[in-house]
Amino acid sequence: MKLEINILMEIVHKNLPCSICLNDLVGSAGNGEEDPASLETDPVVRMKMCTHEFHKSCIETCFETKKDAHYGVPFSGTTRTAYVPNDEGGRHVLNLLRKAFEHRHIFTIGDSITTGVHNVPVWVIHHKTNPGYYERVIEELGTVGITRETLNLT
Repeated sequence: MKLEINILMEIVHKNLPCSICLNDLVGSAGNGEEDPASLETDPVVRMKMCTHEFHKSCIETCFETKKDAHYGVPFSGTTRTAYVPNDEGGRHVLNLLRKAFEHRHIFTIGDSITTGVHNVPVWVIHHKTNPGYYERVIEELGTVGITRETLNLT
């Protein structure tokens, strides 16, 4: 049996900010209800697969944050899915990938070596599963400081 790892969908929980822009999902009407005005200017989307909420604009096209090299330059969004066995190793890799996503280590924005396209997600931590994936992904995660020890700190 395999566990589907869809990082964006897996780690975002209700009542947290948008996992992409980290801003509040909707304005507050003072009693915890959604402010309809904020929904008109920046609609909130609830994904059908996972029911997590995101700013629509963040899903369609994302922008880098001020601390990133390409701040303000739009880039196209994309998804990656890694499939790992439902065993101790797979669950460990899943937890490491979640931690890496929380710390913004999964991808950066740059130029694709494969396609030559500019301002696209470039994968720092690869999700293509094949023989040797566990060893490779654990090594890649370690280069950005995500290790078994990192998981034990939280």
